[in-house]
Amino acid sequence: MFAEGTRSYATKPTLLDFKKGAFHLAVQAGIPIIPICISNTSSLYSPKLKNFNTGTINVKVLDPIETSNLTTEDVSKLTEDTRNKMEKVIMELGMSPLDGETSSFPEPSTPSIVPASEATSSTGHSSPSVVVEEENVGESTSLLSGSPNKN
Repeated sequence: MFAEGTRSYATKPTLLDFKKGAFHLAVQAGIPIIPICISNTSSLYSPKLKNFNTGTINVKVLDPIETSNLTTEDVSKLTEDTRNKMEKVIMELGMSPLDGETSSFPEPSTPSIVPASEATSSTGHSSPSVVVEEENVGESTSLLSGSPNKN
């Protein structure tokens, strides 16, 4: 679930306020929250700016946040803490770079970014690249190739 509850068409890295429903469900089920942060994509696609470009979308998967020992009284703090952690990382990820631009996303020791010019869909059309970095896991995955790259 995406805790913002709607799409954001912001033209700078930011987060909307989080809805608490997903956090209530996680606490009730006793399952961890796995925050997923994505670089701002308005440089690639924005109906507001009327653009549609190729580039790289950077994704960072944060460490799971345990909820097994929490109660409904903890949901507000859990929501706020999770949003603060995610906002910090989203600010670090910055904007999704267009093809040919330098990314502010830290390069893994083994490159895993697939240039959009080399990425093609099954129809032969260019697609934006996506890079996933997981904290403390030691591997990144290009979602286009699906192959893990060990760091």
